[in-house]
Amino acid sequence: MGPKARILPYCILILISSSAAFAHPEPMIEYSVVRGDTLIGICTQYLEYPGKWREIANINGMRNPERIHPGQVVRIPVRLLRGIPLEGEVTFKKGDVRSQTVGGEWIPLGLGGRIPQGTVIRAGEGSAVEVTYEDGGSFFLRPHSELCVAATRRKGVSHVVSDFFLKMGKAIMRVKGITGCESRYNVQTPSSVTSTRGTEFRVDVDREETTRTEVLKGPVRVEARGQRVDLKDEEGTLAEKGKPPIAPRQLLPPPVPLEMKPFYKSMPLRFSFTGVSRASALRVMLATDRDAKDVLRETVMKPSEMFDILGLDDGTYYLLSQGIDDLGLEGPLSEPFTVRVRVNPQAPYIQSPGEGDEIRNRSVECRWLKVRDAAHYHFQLAEDEEFIFIKEESEDVRGETYKTGGLDYKTYFFRVSSLAEDGYEGAWSDAVRFTLVSPPPSPPLEKPDIGKDMIRLKWQDLGEGIAYHFQMARDEEFRVIVLEEKLSKAEVTLQRPKEAGTYYVRTSAIDKGGYEGDFSPPQGFEIKRTFPYALLGIVVTMGLIFLLVP
Repeated sequence: MGPKARILPYCILILISSSAAFAHPEPMIEYSVVRGDTLIGICTQYLEYPGKWREIANINGMRNPERIHPGQVVRIPVRLLRGIPLEGEVTFKKGDVRSQTVGGEWIPLGLGGRIPQGTVIRAGEGSAVEVTYEDGGSFFLRPHSELCVAATRRKGVSHVVSDFFLKMGKAIMRVKGITGCESRYNVQTPSSVTSTRGTEFRVDVDREETTRTEVLKGPVRVEARGQRVDLKDEEGTLAEKGKPPIAPRQLLPPPVPLEMKPFYKSMPLRFSFTGVSRASALRVMLATDRDAKDVLRETVMKPSEMFDILGLDDGTYYLLSQGIDDLGLEGPLSEPFTVRVRVNPQAPYIQSPGEGDEIRNRSVECRWLKVRDAAHYHFQLAEDEEFIFIKEESEDVRGETYKTGGLDYKTYFFRVSSLAEDGYEGAWSDAVRFTLVSPPPSPPLEKPDIGKDMIRLKWQDLGEGIAYHFQMARDEEFRVIVLEEKLSKAEVTLQRPKEAGTYYVRTSAIDKGGYEGDFSPPQGFEIKRTFPYALLGIVVTMGLIFLLVP
């Protein structure tokens, strides 16, 4: 089937249905008769169908339509006037939007493009388009929508009558005349006809060709299967294909986001919303504009879920939401809530110490990676994860390191943020926890057990896994060490030194990780000189030998 065959059925359906307009007080123009006028002549000049002159006669109560006189006022319904075809103008366009005229090809539609009667417009995935007319009226197509502009005509000075066919998707119609009531839109779908003037409403057609009509402002009439319902502000109806529309239903109020922040400094952005009675779902959008034309992120979610957003550039955005009832009718949009995003300069990536590290020094060097656009950094060290009890802080760290002063042996938390040249501070890094581990205590020595040939030294046993460092020296400052050993037990047995004098010993403990504590206080002991009994024996022996030998 060619393009012409595809388009004409849409337009013909609308033109047939346009006579079913909502019965508002009918707008009229008044014509003042001049000499030489006849009613048929007036109708031939001004009516789209001159044969309607009898209806004009009835409206004006003319018993003899052939007899009119100068100065007489003839009232003519705007709907009967001869229309001047109008073109719409593309005033907003995003993504892949294409148009097709009768017999033509699908061509890309650009901003400022003209939309004559008979044009079909299609908005693809992630796309949207707005078409505006000279009276200020417009329609806005959301993604995955297709609409035919069957006819748009100006009748008289300020009356615009437009007929559309929405094949699929969602259209937002805004009807705006010079005085707010002159223009009329008729929107046909596969399952209903919506007629209105001077109002704002939405029409949505889903895959099953069910039509949902939601009124934001002003009265709207929806007809299907010979039945009609009249909708007022913030009411909606649903018409399944082949069935009449349901009774008007009140639309749900919009949810409100909770705990909005003045600035969002890190991703993802997370939003939760207030509960809405009877809401089965929420539609949430993040847009670059307050009217939600340029929508960047959109989701339909359960009321209890969170709306998470990643990958945004720095800038100002607007968060809008709607409540959706169990029939899929969507309420009015919330007010646009301002979302200011500035994630640059980003939070630094911490290099060291690592999360949960145990550190065996009183001073700690904290390191992080350089952040682009960061002029300097803000460092905080605290004794609690909430950073209430700040131990050290510097708001002007130049470079990517910070060395703490001497710290007590306990657990600490530190974090770092980046500051831009203009003084703007980005988000904090994740808090990193580390613990300063105290060294093993110095094991006190017991009194040495000095024997004839051996010396036995013992000290306090500090438990399993602890090793010991033993030293013996001739001086109390341990400059001249005569013996040094690493021991697995809390004792050592030594040969008694042959050289008399004072000796000093001390020990330290070493934990499983090789962390050595301080030495115990030096303990001295005396090795006394012994009498030279062996030498005396030799002398006595030699003397006896000398006396006894002749």
